[in-house]
Amino acid sequence: MKKLFSGSSVGLLLCAAILLVGGCRTVTQVQPAPVSTGPTTSLPSAGIVGIQPGTASGNSGDFEIDLFVVDSNGHALTNLSPSAISMVTAVDTTFSQTSVGTTTSAACGSYSAELLLDQTGSILTTDPLNLRLIAAKIFLEATSLLPNADEVQLSTFQDSLHLGFYMQSYGAFTHNTGAFIDTVALLASRVAGGTPLYDAMYNEVDSLTMNAHNANKVLIVFTDGEDNESGLYYPGATLWSTIHHAISEHVKVFAIALQTGLDTALISAAMQTGGAVMHTNDAKQMVSYFGALPSLAQGGTEYYQTKWHVSLPHAASLSGQMVSGNLSITLPDNTTVLAPFAVTFP
Repeated sequence: MKKLFSGSSVGLLLCAAILLVGGCRTVTQVQPAPVSTGPTTSLPSAGIVGIQPGTASGNSGDFEIDLFVVDSNGHALTNLSPSAISMVTAVDTTFSQTSVGTTTSAACGSYSAELLLDQTGSILTTDPLNLRLIAAKIFLEATSLLPNADEVQLSTFQDSLHLGFYMQSYGAFTHNTGAFIDTVALLASRVAGGTPLYDAMYNEVDSLTMNAHNANKVLIVFTDGEDNESGLYYPGATLWSTIHHAISEHVKVFAIALQTGLDTALISAAMQTGGAVMHTNDAKQMVSYFGALPSLAQGGTEYYQTKWHVSLPHAASLSGQMVSGNLSITLPDNTTVLAPFAVTFP
């Protein structure tokens, strides 16, 4: 132990007192790395950036899940050991980890981001503290600190009055997000109606195609519910027409699902377009996820590549089967975050 004053007996007496109370740590004891503490409205989160089924033989096969993990400030946690990433045990499915590594995503440059927020009636129950708005503000503020080429457009969707419109955009794509931040502060009192999710996503792909100034186009969509009203309005979009439209226009979907269960539709939209998806039952995790989005959208970020072997003991074949589950990530402070996933074998 280091003395408090060189050559003085005061340090020795102090250490002796500590030993009597609880013991002194020695230099050989390894302490866990601290997890950066963010605002009280935020918790660490994890999201999926890639799912790839591999070969299947009989009722077993291999697959890969790529994921990122961030602390409550939205900063990437990149030094986790393979043992920190596990699979929650399922009754009728057996998983085993085959490898864990890290890699870096390709740099995509400055982004044009459409920030699309669900303002439907269920928000009053799923997000009573309006943490989605705090999260959106963090993303808007972060964009304003990036180079001038990065830009955002803010839009919301809700079908409350059936008057022929269900979406609203609050200005053109811009780097100066101050007006959007002011608008976000007013959205807490503007919640009502159903969820025309696919129509809203389809139209925002159009907005990115026609109005964005960067080749790196991303659609960031937050929702707390599955689509239940697309088809009432133009273009009458389905999940797959929306995905194909995004692919054809080179738009990546970054999806945030709050208390929706495992929304395989959003997983498909994100994975098919090269984006990312995060499911959570705790709105505080949205805050850290939105904090990480600028880095994820620009690319050049480090993430984990995990590989797994799965078997379905009660099934004759894995071919054509969808396997779902939860990745469990243990953080250095021994707290855990979950990353739900679903993979379909050809």
